[in-house]
Amino acid sequence: MGAVIRLKNVNIGQSPLGVVTTAFLPNPTMTFVPSVNGAITTLPTGVTLSKIGSPVFTKDYAQGQGTTDYLKTNYQRDSSKSFTLAAVVKRDATTGLQFYAGDYHNASHPKYKNNAGMAIIGSGTQGLRPVIHLLSGAIFNSATTPELLKTGVNLSQWYFACLTVNTETNTAEFHVPALGVIWSESLSAPMRPLEVDENIMFLGNESGASGSSAQIALAAFYERHFTQEEVMQQYEFAKNYCASKGMSVN
Repeated sequence: MGAVIRLKNVNIGQSPLGVVTTAFLPNPTMTFVPSVNGAITTLPTGVTLSKIGSPVFTKDYAQGQGTTDYLKTNYQRDSSKSFTLAAVVKRDATTGLQFYAGDYHNASHPKYKNNAGMAIIGSGTQGLRPVIHLLSGAIFNSATTPELLKTGVNLSQWYFACLTVNTETNTAEFHVPALGVIWSESLSAPMRPLEVDENIMFLGNESGASGSSAQIALAAFYERHFTQEEVMQQYEFAKNYCASKGMSVN
């Protein structure tokens, strides 16, 4: 188990740690901010954050590696509900797949031999992109990745990315505001239901992650859909929070 500081139901701007910039919109379900002691988190009652292998923590970011070094919660997302996943990440992959945050795994999972879940990932060939698996097939396929996500995400730079799904309108959007990208898809089928141990993870996962190490400066999960205005508000909060630590975020 890693050294984990849990601050229940507070935003970073309200914490006693001396950081004065609000990092998140109100009422997040889960937040993750690295610290030299492990991670500062807000988690639902009964949800824990466990260290798998040896992820690295600094005051500015956390770093994991593939399927060996990452953080795992015991939080099971309800795949019938809307959600938003936002993160500040650094793309370093020139090969393979960097897993930043989500509950995605591929069919080589040790227990569940299918593709499932959602995530924000980095790719050596597709830059930044999301993953969402449905009962039948998937959306946000690599073949349809916007060109700006492939060519506009510079290596070794921080970017804000946001994946938001509205199950009332059956739509999903992936936002990278620094590139002016809003990648929209329709849910042609329900999202694949998840088993009790198919949980949200950070920095790596149980199957599918590979390539270079993954780095996160912050992440948040909300059990609701974000409007475009809320995405931009979260973007500004994340940029300002990182700037208060001397970090530049695209």
